[in-house]
Amino acid sequence: MSKKGSGHGEPVTQASWWSGCTEPFRPVDKTALGGTPTSGWAFTIALTGQDGFGQDNARTFAPTPQPFNFGVCAAASASPPCTADPNTVPKVMDTITPTGVAQSTELDYTLGAVVLQGVTIS
Repeated sequence: MSKKGSGHGEPVTQASWWSGCTEPFRPVDKTALGGTPTSGWAFTIALTGQDGFGQDNARTFAPTPQPFNFGVCAAASASPPCTADPNTVPKVMDTITPTGVAQSTELDYTLGAVVLQGVTIS
């Protein structure tokens, strides 16, 4: 989801070596969330590679690993995931999925559009 999503996903926080943030987590002021998270709130987390020269600052993919691109597959292959257009692959290296949802299914672009599901606070 983009930073300009339909009201979902705000606020977006970004931490990187370039921003001087060396912590794996970045705090978000609860006033930016509209209050203190409570039961029923959901959070979606996606980890991507940073590219300061890219259009959206996220590292892109190539069919196989390149010096400045992640590889869709480790080696060329005729399997459907490996023949996909690298520009259609979600730029997500890791995500936290809700209970019962496999990450491999959540990020499988061969099944259609990838939509990350939030983890709901109970």
